[in-house]
Amino acid sequence: MRVERGHAWENRALCKPPRKPIRDVSAYSGKVRPAYRRMLDDLGGGFLDAVVVWDLDRLHRQPRELEEFFDLCKAAGVSRLASVSGDVDLSTHDGQFLARILGAVAKKESDDKSRRIRRKHEELAQAGKFAGGGTRPYGYEADKRSVRESEALVIRECFSKAKILAAVNATGFIVG
Repeated sequence: MRVERGHAWENRALCKPPRKPIRDVSAYSGKVRPAYRRMLDDLGGGFLDAVVVWDLDRLHRQPRELEEFFDLCKAAGVSRLASVSGDVDLSTHDGQFLARILGAVAKKESDDKSRRIRRKHEELAQAGKFAGGGTRPYGYEADKRSVRESEALVIRECFSKAKILAAVNATGFIVG
């Protein structure tokens, strides 16, 4: 992605996310996002002149997070936010308004998707079916119902040892 084309920006070091995406941490989840936090730290430290994202709605899904971002950009003197779908000038009220609207639409989309997925999982559970794919749970066959006896033996052995350790630890003698 070469978004900087057409901009008068100096080529500087980029604050990139990790090479391997952190797939279990989304902007919507509310969990701490390490790459995002690093970007905010760099922004607050004066190391960034602009922020380049794939799409603005991927940067924030929580309105309060967007407002915090605005405040930090203002304090750092950063007004340029570029994305594949277009640039936003955060120094203007119209630019901030556009970012808020895009963020609100993205949040609604995430809320709707979450509600549909949750409803589908409930429907599958009521029908006695498993939701989703994923890897086979250890101790079960691919159908996720039939026990794979060779692995079940290992699980039983681990459980048995854990019970013994718990009983010994309960006496005050710590096994470690």
